[in-house]
Amino acid sequence: MSRWWKEQDDKTKQLVRTLVDEGRLEVMDDEATPYYNDMIDQQALGLNFILKEFGKCARPRSAWQIDPFGHSREHGSLFAQFGFDGLFLGRIDYQDSDFRTETKSREMLWQASSNLGEAGRIFTGILPNENTTWPLKYDDFFPYAHRPHSFWTGYFTSRSALKDFVRRTNNYLQTVRQLVTFANLEDEDTKNAINLLEREMGILQHHDAVSGTERQHVANDYAKRLARGINKCIDVIRRAFDGILFKLYGAHADEPIFICPLLNISQCEIESYDNIALILYNPLPREVQTWIQIPTVDATYQVIDVESGNKELIQYTPVYNETKSIPERDSKAEYNLVWKAEQRPLGVKIYRIFRNSEEKSVIKPAEPMREVILSNEHLELNFDSNDNSLSSPLEQYFCIYESMPGNNSEPIFQASGAYVFRPKNSSCQPLTVKNFRVYNGELFNEVHQIYNEWISQTIRLYKNDKNVEFEWQVGPINVDDKVGREVVIKFDSDLSSNSLFYTDSNGREILKRKRNYRPTWSLNQTEKISGNYFPVNSRIFIRDEPKRNRRHLSDQLRQLTLVTDRSHGGSSIRDGSIEVMLHRRTLYDDALGVAEPLNEKGKDGKGLIIKGNVKLIFDSVENSAALHRELSHRVNNRPLTIFTTLDSNKNIKKLAGWSPVNMALSPNIHLLTLAKDLDLENQLENSFVVRLEHFYEKEEDKTLSQPVSVDLREFFSESFNIVGVEELSLGANMKVEELNERLSWKSDSELDNYIIKREQSQKGKRKDGENPFLFEFNPMQIRTFRLWYI
Repeated sequence: MSRWWKEQDDKTKQLVRTLVDEGRLEVMDDEATPYYNDMIDQQALGLNFILKEFGKCARPRSAWQIDPFGHSREHGSLFAQFGFDGLFLGRIDYQDSDFRTETKSREMLWQASSNLGEAGRIFTGILPNENTTWPLKYDDFFPYAHRPHSFWTGYFTSRSALKDFVRRTNNYLQTVRQLVTFANLEDEDTKNAINLLEREMGILQHHDAVSGTERQHVANDYAKRLARGINKCIDVIRRAFDGILFKLYGAHADEPIFICPLLNISQCEIESYDNIALILYNPLPREVQTWIQIPTVDATYQVIDVESGNKELIQYTPVYNETKSIPERDSKAEYNLVWKAEQRPLGVKIYRIFRNSEEKSVIKPAEPMREVILSNEHLELNFDSNDNSLSSPLEQYFCIYESMPGNNSEPIFQASGAYVFRPKNSSCQPLTVKNFRVYNGELFNEVHQIYNEWISQTIRLYKNDKNVEFEWQVGPINVDDKVGREVVIKFDSDLSSNSLFYTDSNGREILKRKRNYRPTWSLNQTEKISGNYFPVNSRIFIRDEPKRNRRHLSDQLRQLTLVTDRSHGGSSIRDGSIEVMLHRRTLYDDALGVAEPLNEKGKDGKGLIIKGNVKLIFDSVENSAALHRELSHRVNNRPLTIFTTLDSNKNIKKLAGWSPVNMALSPNIHLLTLAKDLDLENQLENSFVVRLEHFYEKEEDKTLSQPVSVDLREFFSESFNIVGVEELSLGANMKVEELNERLSWKSDSELDNYIIKREQSQKGKRKDGENPFLFEFNPMQIRTFRLWYI
């Protein structure tokens, strides 16, 4: 709409404004399976566009979700927090739809958050009826099927590389915004560059974009858009560093900087330098320890911490042949240089990486041994001596589903395609390890496994880490026999999961899943595999389920958690087992709109190769929430990695160790957004917007699930003299008090109505204390503020 609006003449714009004034124009949001931060950014961008162009009277009150293929609970919760009164859906599962028509329950109150009470509740339906009370719904609308055998669960994984690109770009956007805020950049070039990247990210949240359900040429265009936005912001980062330097020291950082977007395939311009500086910026509001991995042509480099002058302990690992063979890769790097970086909250770390005349010893493969064990202070992994696969404390391997062919004329002939996942057989084909190498070092130990010509992985256990890294590479998927294939990574354990497993909702709250079951209607399961697949935006886990009439302590029950680097589809097809789909290539269209198979051919036309990362946590139920919550934030908020030359950019060294804050936020509080208001036509002088969230759920952790308070003035005191604060709605387009204007709905549960009434009676009673800058955060609560400074 923004693009269309800019192209209209004054007469057309006035007509549209008249329609808005009369309440005759409505705006619909699109939905797929994105990360919650992206969803908030997209909505905030649109809501503030409407506010600017049409005024407060145009604020959307109803959300129309006509075309998405399933609906996430977190999306409903965020819409409630944006201030919407109702949410109207166009597609729900055909069995669910029939049941709701029969029982006259097509309208409901969706309790879309288990933690936020009425603030996370939204009226949901097709059209309102004459009821005065409505049933409550607590789960989501996944997976969606429009007929038997046609579950739209393939798009949870489709175009996995694009899904990763979107997630990484969000990470980049947040770091750029933070640096611009601390540098106080307000010029036209900065505004245009950031707005471009924000718009491109907004477009990518479309339900035929990040979902992977677009045609190939459209997917290519989406990737180009993201790359264009990223490149536009590189000079913004340089000018932000320059602004911070001038603000602190009266110095400048005029020399060019560059980024390496292909570090995941061990490619970077550093290969041609003998002396280079690495600048890391930590976007998290707490101290972090990050494993840095930089490709080099040989093993002759040293790493110096510029702030302390200390030499870092480093370790080399080879760039494996499977990575070297990626057609899109153009690099002579033979090794990856690895070390651990420790960073302050929102802090800068600078390292000098340079060649040393004395060649370093390279870690060579361990001699063949009867028993292979990877271990550190917390974990021990044992590998089977017969087939070289991981065997204890769990089994791990890759498995292939053959895609169902078909002409889609009847449900029984439904093909697997961009939207639909439908395996040809009732189980996947497990693969065995064909080749196996072990590398041991001071910082980490790793096992490299080759399963076939197009599937390999590295299992890496870092010193003192409580998680195991599985770095996978899949592709080009072999379709020479004219059979489509869909690849999953599987983990089998002896956990007593009792048909239950758990997945996240857009990266936030956790939902319980049960095989072959839907909480609100009776399921006739037509696909035992794909009908049990759900979106995995950031994590999936199983655990020992307590047996009835038997007391279990949470520290005696075990939990197996996978933390992912992008959105996937995943499930637990049998007790004790988790599988996550990594990559798919189908040769039939599923006749649902794309009009072409999901057949990504890559640069050489033979098929796209994708690399990714899954981290595994195997701990007690009691400890697991703290581990996977923090780990997921570190995976999705990685340090910004920038390179420059210290010889020509000497002043940049002054920022080594710099942090704009002198304290860390509580370990359960995340800095979701920190951004200047860069709409220069309506510039609010000396102000910025900040969103903070409590990222634990109720009763998830004994300590970290407790409410916590944040003093905003104190937190930012190192960089800003905060003189005013205003709390806003989630979309930052109105004061938080205006959310009280939302319509109030009555459920058909007397107990629930009592709880909501008691909650409403507490509204307006400030619990945050007399300090106007001190605010309390309850589990899963996001609060948005505008801060003024002098």
